Amino acid sequence: MNKGFATQLVKGFMKLIFRIEINGAENLPENGGCMVCSNHISNWDPVLLQCFLPRMISFMCKEEVAHIPLINSLLRSQRTVFVKRGKGDIGAMRACMKSIDEGRALGIFPTGTREKKHPGAKPKSGAALIAAKTGTIVVPVSIKADYRLFSKVKVNIGKPIDYSSLKGQKLSSDELAEMTEEIYDKIKNNY
Repeated sequence: MNKGFATQLVKGFMKLIFRIEINGAENLPENGGCMVCSNHISNWDPVLLQCFLPRMISFMCKEEVAHIPLINSLLRSQRTVFVKRGKGDIGAMRACMKSIDEGRALGIFPTGTREKKHPGAKPKSGAALIAAKTGTIVVPVSIKADYRLFSKVKVNIGKPIDYSSLKGQKLSSDELAEMTEEIYDKIKNNY
């Protein structure tokens, strides 16, 4: 899927205001369903990943953003999955799995919130559950930035974690917790 003119425009703008370094782009599969899981420090994060990763990402995003008119249409054009936070949103989970089954890259921030705003935020098991149900690969991504004007923004894309052997298995909450920890450790160890 083509990223479009707006994405290219924003990418050019970001190159002017930040010094962006992308490492490991070859670790993101060129096509096929996968999940991109990253730490989350700023509202710039999904914009950065959408603009600078080599393929279109369909992000999971809080539903509140869907009510901002201009942003809503842009996110819908990128096939964003809106989720109701604080409750088990089964519809959003199904939409995420459908994204992967249709061969898209699904972007998830496992903590579900910006870690700078909520220090000590723990990763939730949603990403692990989707990975297990779909048997997809998870690409761990680390963002290191403070997003100050002209500062360095570093993105490290790690080696994919293959969960194909789990497809169709029903995992216990302990197994999901262990898988969640594994995904988040790979993100943290990628700085």
